[in-house]
Formats: sequence, C-alpha cells, structure tokens
Amino acid sequence: MAQRAGHDQAEFPARTLQNPEVRLLLYEMKLLGGARVGERLPGAFSDVMITRTRNYPLEQVVLPVLVVHGTADPLVPFEQHGKVLGQRIPGAALLSVEGGEYVTIFTHRGAVSPRVVQFLQAVANVETDGRAAAPLFGAAQ
Repeated sequence: MAQRAGHDQAEFPARTLQNPEVRLLLYEMKLLGGARVGERLPGAFSDVMITRTRNYPLEQVVLPVLVVHGTADPLVPFEQHGKVLGQRIPGAALLSVEGGEYVTIFTHRGAVSPRVVQFLQAVANVETDGRAAAPLFGAAQ
C-alpha cells in the first residue's frame, strides 16, 4: 500500500488493533455508528460544512478543554490545528503526543489515557461559587 507523509497505511491498522482495549473500542464504535448511519447523515453533512470555516469564536469557550493532538498527523497537521486550538481556547490544556498520528487516542493510548483521566478528575473537582461542580458522568448524588 502507498505511503503518505511517512505514514504506512498497511501497518497502521494492524499496529492499532494489537491493543485489545483499542480493538474493543473500535468494534463498539463500528457497531454503534453503523446501526444508525441513516440518522447520523444529516449531522455528518452539517459537520463537514462547519469544518470548512476557520472562523470559530474559540476565544469565547468557557469550559475546560483538553486538546489531544499527535505531532505526526498526516491529515490534520499539528502546527495548523492542535497547536492553534491550544493557543486560542482560553485556559486550554494541550497534550501534544510526539509521533502521534490521526487517531492518537488509539495509537498512543498509553500516553493519552492517563492524561485524560487526570484532566477529567481535575475538572470534576473544580468548585464554582463555593459549590461543588456537578459530576461529569451520571446523576448528581
């Protein structure tokens, strides 16, 4: 198979699927996505149209954000995307994964997962106006 920007397209899926946890996640995504593709198409087309602009008001984002981006992404260059998001979103945390490719959350799961957990734990413990923040997942206790 042909290479693009130093990216071996034949080796990539095999390497990614070697991790049993990633394999399960990809399988579940395939099941969930494929079963309702007809319902998802209008949203997908909307996403495509939205991504054609670069004029997002990122400076107005007020929620905690963790930007995860691989430095070796052959499709969405880090310097033009991940780095820019990290700079424009107020208070954003940027996790640049050295050598990370297009699906860094899968290909570099060992490096990404602990940082995502740390970020979510920190966000869940934030207090606002003296009140505990609402839980990120599940019902409030």
